[in-house]
Amino acid sequence: MRQARFTLYFALGFFLVTLLSILVLMLQVAPGRSNVPFMGMAIDPGPSAPIVYLPNRIFDCTNQNQQFRCEATLKDQTLQITFDQGKDYIYNLKNCRATYAAKAIDCQQGIGGNMTNRGILAYYVLNSDLGLTVAQLQAIQQQYWVTNLIGTGSEGFAFFTSLGMAAIGAILAIGLNWLDDNWLTRSFTSLSSGFSLALFVYYWMGGVPFTTLAQYGIADTTWSSAIPIVTIAVGTLVSILTGLYVSRHTNHSAKGMVSLLFGAALAFLIWYVTPFIVFWIPGGFVLRPLFTLGIGITTVILFWKNNPRSIKFFSCGISALGAFVMLLFWIYSLAGNLGYPD
Repeated sequence: MRQARFTLYFALGFFLVTLLSILVLMLQVAPGRSNVPFMGMAIDPGPSAPIVYLPNRIFDCTNQNQQFRCEATLKDQTLQITFDQGKDYIYNLKNCRATYAAKAIDCQQGIGGNMTNRGILAYYVLNSDLGLTVAQLQAIQQQYWVTNLIGTGSEGFAFFTSLGMAAIGAILAIGLNWLDDNWLTRSFTSLSSGFSLALFVYYWMGGVPFTTLAQYGIADTTWSSAIPIVTIAVGTLVSILTGLYVSRHTNHSAKGMVSLLFGAALAFLIWYVTPFIVFWIPGGFVLRPLFTLGIGITTVILFWKNNPRSIKFFSCGISALGAFVMLLFWIYSLAGNLGYPD
């Protein structure tokens, strides 16, 4: 048991160091942190050499006379790019003109673009080797290796990084709750429960169409104001009830409330996320409500039993769900604010 705890805590420490390193790296190379009017630049030399991606942070741009003029230094020569600003949206750039070492280079808008706090910014492609050798292009590629690793697929990078770290975090949360039952793991279980259900309520309420609200005489402004209040109230209540449950401090009324709450919540979640049963399984219209009802009743019974084993399974499951949801939400949200997903 001692060796298992040592291995688990070593893995947790390594995970936290890795997570911190990824976050620092994301901050350093984030395209959204730059004031440059485009997301990035690619050098496409054709089939003779690999495409080289240039991060936008290496460019120094000025804004005057309804134009953006940007410069960067590559291999001791100046790469200069000029854009005309869009009339309705200044970052809808027109007439890309580029020179390298005072020689004109063909410049075109590339495929894709990313959403930033300034709106959607596009990628641009220089259809030339700039007169550089393959070795020189490879040296530039290695110099900006993170940008070239991501390429223009930053959305996939952000999503799979978030997904991978969230999955590892969930596994570690299960291990911690299985090996240790202390105030720290109980607190995390409580936080996980409240956060997960609050986030679900937030997105569910936010997804209700305004036309549906109008049918019941609810103004969209009233509904929008109610969303954060209901979300915080649900998260707080569920966290408190979960904390009491895993600490074994529930009386009959509190235990009944917890049982019914989580039974109803899990049944609603199952009903909400499994519509595919209707389409892929014969008789799905009948099986879906039966399956949902069965999950809900089973959850209520297991919670009501309130024995140490059921509490441990509950703690492991809720902590894993919370770790997964929180890591996925926070990392992907950060990536979005930094300009990674489009």
